[in-house]
Amino acid sequence: MAVLTAMMVLIVALLSLAEISEQRGNPLIAQLGVDQAASATQSGGNMEGKETRFGIGASALFTIITTGTSTGAVNNMHDSLTPLGGLVPLAMMQLGEVAPAASARVYIRC
Repeated sequence: MAVLTAMMVLIVALLSLAEISEQRGNPLIAQLGVDQAASATQSGGNMEGKETRFGIGASALFTIITTGTSTGAVNNMHDSLTPLGGLVPLAMMQLGEVAPAASARVYIRC
């Protein structure tokens, strides 16, 4: 339970960081006069390189899970993330499969 709790705390913290940074958008683009606020006609935030049908929340979640389990699947471009949003998949790759799905495979084999 301690290992599962540590993994979940890590995933929730990194997911929150990624989602908040992506939803805020890029302040340098805002200086150019581009409206990044959420409204009835747009989801707001940094939508570059993301599937519009999934939006920022699902894209951030998918990015965290796939980089944490080394599946290689993507539904958004990691190079299009904001600096803090891009830090999260790099941290998950560096930690090397600490997500519960990857650990469950190890437990099943034993």
